Formats: sequence, C-alpha cells, structure tokens
Amino acid sequence: MITKLTHVTLMVQDQEEAANWFMENLGLIKVSDSPMGENARWVTLGIQNQPGLEIILQHYTWGPGDATEAGRAARIGKEQGFIFQVDDCHKMTAEMKTKGVKFVMEPSDFPWGIQAMFLDLYGNCHSLSQPPSQA
Repeated sequence: MITKLTHVTLMVQDQEEAANWFMENLGLIKVSDSPMGENARWVTLGIQNQPGLEIILQHYTWGPGDATEAGRAARIGKEQGFIFQVDDCHKMTAEMKTKGVKFVMEPSDFPWGIQAMFLDLYGNCHSLSQPPSQA
C-alpha cells in the first residue's frame, strides 16, 4: 500500500538557476543541496507549510531515460507540470507577473476553482489553483 508521495522530479539545465527561480518567484524553500557522487548534486525544494513533499531539481546529465546527454537535454521544458494550490490565484498571478513570470492562461473560473497557468524558466507549464472554498 502506498502511504504518501514524498518527491517529484523536474529536469533542469542548471540546478542553482532553477532553485533561485522557484524560490524568488514562488517562494519555495531549499530543503537540501548535497553532493551526490563526482558530478552530481541532490537539490530539492519544498513548500514552507507542507513538509514531506520535495521537488527534486534533477540536472539533465544524470538519471534515468535516454542514455545520451542530448536525449536527456531534449526533455527540458517538456516535463509534466506541477499544480500549486494558492489561497488567492489573482493576487499570486499579479505578484509573479511583476517578477517577469510568463502566464499562458490568466486566472479563470472552473468548477474546481480558479486556475492560472505559467511557464518556468525552461518552458515547463505549471498551474496555480485556488480551491472553490477560497474563491
């Protein structure tokens, strides 16, 4: 039986650049940053009020998938996006726009609440989602 989800992975070109982008634009926190072998680092980010779930910023030169560096690099910007629950989708969108974040969908009303979609620094599409009870 699965008891919980602890980590999700995002393929990145530069771990430090990606960590800074997510910390500055979404307010995520760095949970870990440790050497992992000769040429790799274990870098994870988290959400202040949600301990136990971490986003792994995986450098494209290591890990599963296509064994060639070019094959792994081709995955950058094509990974599945994350959905970040927020308490005020309109406010968070406005704040992120002032930091230069590109939105591909403005906050819109749906049966599940208010949702907006944005691109990260590598072109991966992520969502902000405000539950209907907070809309």
